[in-house]
Amino acid sequence: RAEEGMRGTDSYQVFATRKDVVESRVEALQQSGLKPVLVDVHSQSLGHIWKLAAERFPEKNKYCLLDIGSLASSFTMFTEQGELFHKEFACGTRISMGTSQEDLLSDDAQAKTEQFNRQVVERVKRQMQRYTSINGSQNIKGIWLSGEGASTPMLAEELSHQLALECELLNPLGLFEMKVSKRKRRAADWQHFSTAAGLAVRGIHWLGGVRAVSH
Repeated sequence: RAEEGMRGTDSYQVFATRKDVVESRVEALQQSGLKPVLVDVHSQSLGHIWKLAAERFPEKNKYCLLDIGSLASSFTMFTEQGELFHKEFACGTRISMGTSQEDLLSDDAQAKTEQFNRQVVERVKRQMQRYTSINGSQNIKGIWLSGEGASTPMLAEELSHQLALECELLNPLGLFEMKVSKRKRRAADWQHFSTAAGLAVRGIHWLGGVRAVSH
């Protein structure tokens, strides 16, 4: 909305989906005893986690977020102009390796794992080129790894070696203030929860805004 006496515009991004896609998920949550608050898209959730990580670690605000899923993976970060750059590509652990995370160290899976790692490197190279063409410069300094496949053997090492970038696992829950002491926290693959954490942040922001008056 433009201020009085000044010309200006607000930009909005609109996402479309089928009604049944939303309703089926809302119904599943309600049957689980949960109260749905916000429906959002994958890219926005990961974008919020990237922002949170960049604020928490300002010296790493030139890192990209690489989320490795079972069916697809994604490359996320913001440009210098403040625009969200999010690209998904069909390269996931289940599609490429056809094996569970627990079997990745077996003899039969090692060759597939190495091939998968090479595929991820090539896909990330392409996304970095696309980001550079939009951003105007290649200022990526490192990679945050998240998702189900983030702990794939030697993936972080291969990315770091081939792309000459620092690469580390991102614990999205470590970006929040946690009142439970570290020794009482259960061991878990925290990097799996980046999308869920991003959605939680969006929900908290939404509940704190004027749209949440009815709540």
